[in-house]
Amino acid sequence: SPIIKRYSVFTINKWMFLWASFLLLPFTANHVSQIEWSTTPLQTWLEAGYVVFFGTFIGYILTMIGQRVLRPTVVSIYNYIQPIVSVAVSICMGLGLFTIFQGLAIILVFSGVWLVIKSKSKKDIEKAE
Repeated sequence: SPIIKRYSVFTINKWMFLWASFLLLPFTANHVSQIEWSTTPLQTWLEAGYVVFFGTFIGYILTMIGQRVLRPTVVSIYNYIQPIVSVAVSICMGLGLFTIFQGLAIILVFSGVWLVIKSKSKKDIEKAE
């Protein structure tokens, strides 16, 4: 993507998360205003910070770096497979249950991966013509 090549991954993340926050504000403002921040334990803050920083921020940065150096197909497959790995890990740790909806979601994810793998790039289409 031209944007990824033009700007640093930190700049892209900054603006992406800022705009996402503004877009979510109308849906979350009422709930956020009702939270009693002073009663939230330190461990909860640390756990939430860990998930936000490592699971989201670092994940997005690594994905954008991958988009710079890897083929788009590889990055797409990673993006599709990531939720399946998360569900599998949560089930293995005893934190989640496997339901029919998750099974359906996995089928849809693998269908998306199959579409990405089978799709032809613009260069392949031009070569065929």
